[in-house]
Amino acid sequence: MGETKNILDEIQAGLISDPPDVSFYMKHLNDDGKEMKNKYRFNMLESMRGSNCTESSHRGLITTFGSWVVGLQMSDCLIQEHHHRHNHNVSEMRRSGFPQLGHYDTWLVDVLQMLEERNFGHLLNPGLSNSSDYIQTPESMGTVAVHYKELADTVNGLPIDFSKVHLSKE
Repeated sequence: MGETKNILDEIQAGLISDPPDVSFYMKHLNDDGKEMKNKYRFNMLESMRGSNCTESSHRGLITTFGSWVVGLQMSDCLIQEHHHRHNHNVSEMRRSGFPQLGHYDTWLVDVLQMLEERNFGHLLNPGLSNSSDYIQTPESMGTVAVHYKELADTVNGLPIDFSKVHLSKE
């Protein structure tokens, strides 16, 4: 009974509701950017509460990796490709005017955008930003080493006799 009372106290104090100016619900938009409605003419909403989005991401990673046994660098590449595709798919669903390209090679579209603008003075896909229009910054994404530099230097300095290194399937 004590736990229930604590939860009710937290609800009454406003601690369980959405933070000010933040909504955990988004309206679904159709291809024209207009709000989608159900058969009762209510707005169709998507909840961002809970762990469904996180669980969905984990399920996607399992699909990305499958049963592969890969090293750190390949894992990093696969995760970045997964993020790129996820962000592209979300943009297609939620950003009005975002083109449906049918592929994930956005750098090719960037080149086409630049050629179209240079030759004809307008963008091929006005709803699509071009990554080359942004200033490069020192920020990066990917796997971060959590060990000391001294440890990395020591491990990298170890002499390894690769003739004695065998893969499990050999």
